[in-house]
Amino acid sequence: MNYKNDTITIEEFNKLKAEKKIFIDESFQVGTDEVSRWSKREQKRFLVSVFRGWAPSPLILVDIQACYDYHMEVGIDDESIEYYGTLLDLGYKYVSVDGNNRSITLLLFAKNELMLPHGDYTDKLNRAIPVRKGKDRINTINKILKDEFLTREISITVYTKIAKSNLYNLFLGVNDGMSLNNQQKRQAHPSLLAQWVRDKRKQYKGALQKFIKNKAFVVLKGDEFIAKCIAYAAYDETDKKTLDNVYKKSQAGRFLKPNKTDTKFNQTMNTFLTTIKNAKSLNNLKESPNALFDYFCLSYDYKVNNIKIDKPQMFFDLWLKTAGNLFAESIGNKPKMYEYEKKSGQKANETFKDITRHPYKNAQLFRKKMLRDKIEESAFKDGILIQQEDPDDYFSYDEKVIMWNRQNGICPGTGKKIPYDEIGVHTKWQGDAIIPKDKGGKHVLENGQLVCAKYNNKKSNNWYGNIRYR
Repeated sequence: MNYKNDTITIEEFNKLKAEKKIFIDESFQVGTDEVSRWSKREQKRFLVSVFRGWAPSPLILVDIQACYDYHMEVGIDDESIEYYGTLLDLGYKYVSVDGNNRSITLLLFAKNELMLPHGDYTDKLNRAIPVRKGKDRINTINKILKDEFLTREISITVYTKIAKSNLYNLFLGVNDGMSLNNQQKRQAHPSLLAQWVRDKRKQYKGALQKFIKNKAFVVLKGDEFIAKCIAYAAYDETDKKTLDNVYKKSQAGRFLKPNKTDTKFNQTMNTFLTTIKNAKSLNNLKESPNALFDYFCLSYDYKVNNIKIDKPQMFFDLWLKTAGNLFAESIGNKPKMYEYEKKSGQKANETFKDITRHPYKNAQLFRKKMLRDKIEESAFKDGILIQQEDPDDYFSYDEKVIMWNRQNGICPGTGKKIPYDEIGVHTKWQGDAIIPKDKGGKHVLENGQLVCAKYNNKKSNNWYGNIRYR
């Protein structure tokens, strides 16, 4: 990895940024290319350092043309040739590996969108020049200070021979000693899945920011929420190791095919985010990502178990009201407490709101069961939820007729009479395995019975509401 140290004036650098000559590869950023993860206070502090010459740390860039020429000459790294060649075709000159927050700050000030903190600053002749109210932006500060700012040279380190595969290691090395969160490390693994997560975050930014605070959003907590949904759907686990595997291994992408719009995962994800985006309010759940994650899980469970949310808005309203009431419920003047197993062998007595704060699987299972207990009966009754038969796992109409005759037209679960002309109406009557498959039962006529759909929805065999209790 060859590199050279150089300098560039702030005016020249801002011009490169404004003309989109610097490619912000989000695999190598601790935030997003749209918003700095720095607060206004941190941005202003950096401005002061620049004006006083106290900002020597270099920005880390990669010279795209030099790297492309090098790899074309060597001719053994097709990935790097394609990567740098594509960026050249798009008109980029550099790839940014480190310094995005600093460069955003410099550009914001140059665009008159950031105020320089008040105080006395010295010019090159060591003369004190005051910055006061009304004279603290690029268009209003003293001309000497403005000229010195634009012509001030900042340090840059430019890599001229580096493989695309090594950019990840460079990113980690540059940030060694800096506290990167787990998601910032994960998304630095270049992959189609990582890019899909970033694209989904951008597409549904408005929805995600309704329940993820801006400060958390700019350090990729929106990306982590989407990755958590993927981990749940692919592995039924959401711990750190599983989330890491979502990015490091390809099984999740192959299983979910997130770039295919017709997969059960993508359908559920898009419906979920669109519903949140269009919601007028999340009420007392607006700062509870875990509560919204529970809503996604509930929706996905229904999807994979062939229960259709026939009225999405009514279902969301029912969930919002139910979960909101659980957050606020009390007995007398005291919050209602629930005893449950927080972790294996560890009992806890907490409010539903406190339980929702926990990422533990046991806590999530407890919350989901409570929500289903309160939602499902009325949801099925009102046609919000409709049980559909799985086309890959149902008894034929002829087999149902045989079952009907064998049962003398009576549902063995409820004792209700099954009208002959309703045998094929799966929303009322369903073919069911007497001995479930997960107990060794086979999907054969001898093991089949025709039962009431509502009864089948409620019947439990490590399932709840006909949904595996995951």
